[in-house]
Amino acid sequence: ITRDSATPSSSRRLLLGHVAEALSLWDEAGRRYAGVAAGEGRDLATLRSARIQALQGHLDAALDTLHELQADTSADGERVRDAYLLEAELLESSGRSDDALAAINRGMAIFEADPALLYARAMAHERADRVDAALADLRRIIDDNPRDAHVLNAYGYTLAERRRDYSGALAFVRRAHVLEPDSAPILD
Repeated sequence: ITRDSATPSSSRRLLLGHVAEALSLWDEAGRRYAGVAAGEGRDLATLRSARIQALQGHLDAALDTLHELQADTSADGERVRDAYLLEAELLESSGRSDDALAAINRGMAIFEADPALLYARAMAHERADRVDAALADLRRIIDDNPRDAHVLNAYGYTLAERRRDYSGALAFVRRAHVLEPDSAPILD
């Protein structure tokens, strides 16, 4: 990993960061990501850096890194959205589910109907036993995209597991199965 030119390109630094990360060389990965210049790849490097900080036990630093990306008006919108999703994931894994939901809701204030944020919020609601709210968010995604097999399956699964509405659930799971007949989660 250390045999590169004195000034590798940003794309090469990003790639080397991925390799170091795959090898669990956290400090090396962090250095590579920190060296990615502004422009294409920088936002992804910032997300990866935050994940590494969290893996190293530096949750507050990871959250600060994500908040900087969220506030960066020049950042790619999809990466900003991903910063809210990663923040929620890190908070949830730290047992801070209310803070995780707040992070998702902050993202939703910017990306109002984003299906990834809606799905994350639905799953957060489901884990917190707010089943009606979970179903409402999943339904909102389905209404916008009735061919999203993953969400159709989640809606059906939630109906079956949390409401014991097996006939209602079956209709959604069947729709998902038609769209993705070889999907293991749907077959389950």
